Amino acid sequence: MDKTPPLRHFPMKPGRVTYETIHRRLWQTKGLARSFDCNKCGKPAHEWAYDGTDPDELHSVSRHGYPQTYSLDLERYNPMCRKCHRHGDNKRYRRKLGKPPKKPPWPFSIR
Repeated sequence: MDKTPPLRHFPMKPGRVTYETIHRRLWQTKGLARSFDCNKCGKPAHEWAYDGTDPDELHSVSRHGYPQTYSLDLERYNPMCRKCHRHGDNKRYRRKLGKPPKKPPWPFSIR
């Protein structure tokens, strides 16, 4: 049985870890997504994409007013090309909200 701990090198606390912090930690622990192939189509990846499976996922709004859903669990991120990443995000938002995201679709605002 593999008892390898998750790729968390230092404590991460909800409310203090931002979307940008998580992506910085992904680059530090897993490297650039461009070093991998897309998890869906096999083309060269460009971005780390959250898979949407964390029951404790976090939400924020980008500086441009778009929703950001992310997880503290770095194992829930996969390398993806931009096309597959956008398709997966839009599919997840439609499932939750019934339509693709507009500015901002979440029932809260962060100021």
